[in-house]
Amino acid sequence: MKKTSILSIFLAALATFSSCSNEQKTTNPRDKKSENLEESSAPEHSPNEEWSLKRKTLDQLKGTHTLQSISGFMGANTMVDYFIEKGKWTASGSSIEQAMRVPFDIDLTSQDLLKLKSMKVEVSEDLTVSLVCNNKIFIKVPFKEEGFTYLLQNAPKNYTQSHILPPTLQAKSTIVNKALFLFVKDFVPETEISPLDIAQVGADVMVLKYNTSEKQFELNLFYGECCDESTYIFK
Repeated sequence: MKKTSILSIFLAALATFSSCSNEQKTTNPRDKKSENLEESSAPEHSPNEEWSLKRKTLDQLKGTHTLQSISGFMGANTMVDYFIEKGKWTASGSSIEQAMRVPFDIDLTSQDLLKLKSMKVEVSEDLTVSLVCNNKIFIKVPFKEEGFTYLLQNAPKNYTQSHILPPTLQAKSTIVNKALFLFVKDFVPETEISPLDIAQVGADVMVLKYNTSEKQFELNLFYGECCDESTYIFK
């Protein structure tokens, strides 16, 4: 009888020890919640996310993007448009005369047509971006993660064309206002820019970028001291 009592006490003590051990191994739900909170408070995006987006964007754009249209504005009221209609390039314009907008036709020369048909943006396998016209490279931008080819002598804020050159644009910028900037240059010599200036806006500033919203490359040529400007669209 005495041996049975001792055995019962031993088994009870063993059960109590086992129960305490299991409680120690059980994770406190509040501790788990704290761990989850620490994980969720980590930065949602890495510092290099914008750079990675640049690489990813250009990687998806490898190949040739041909000129689709040109729109231009000159002086106080003249507008011109170059576009493809039924597979052929055509152009027209309009200006205000006696308080009325009057349309006019634009005759395209053989040189104009050669430029229109040959102008393109190419993205190579190493993500170099080139602007080509008549088999000549006018802009070549080697890929780099941060920044772009920034050749401005004037600060962007000094230009009235803020819709083209955001005042906050810097050499280290990548994507600004949904545009991936690739190349900017001002005080461009006429000999360098005139072969591209089909709309004849007398430009001296060049901007090449990719519009991530419209999914198209855009070449902007404009006159830095005033209002004349043109936009070339490539898809």
